[in-house]
Amino acid sequence: MFAEALKVNTALETLNLLFSNIRDVGATAIAEALKINTALKTLMLSFNQISDSGATAIAKAMEVNTVLISLHLDDDTLQDRGILDTIAESCRENASPARLAAKKTQIADNNLASRDEL
Repeated sequence: MFAEALKVNTALETLNLLFSNIRDVGATAIAEALKINTALKTLMLSFNQISDSGATAIAKAMEVNTVLISLHLDDDTLQDRGILDTIAESCRENASPARLAAKKTQIADNNLASRDEL
């Protein structure tokens, strides 16, 4: 699986998985890879039906990943704004400037459409 390849990746800086139907299982696998990966800077996971559980796995990975600077979760099935806030906080704590895009999720207050330089 591509997530296993990300664990040993040292060159790929952008991964576009838009409309790949990876869902929470794929998001969780990618999250595990993000804990190890030291090259990926942009990860586009929009339109993949990722819910709160997949986003939670990504949030936990962002606690240790200091390289990723752009994460796209637009049009996924997120419902808990707190998860996006957790991702944003992780980015702030690991001193990695970041862009989090999460437009058109199922979060009621979708004012967190995008945040630059978290």
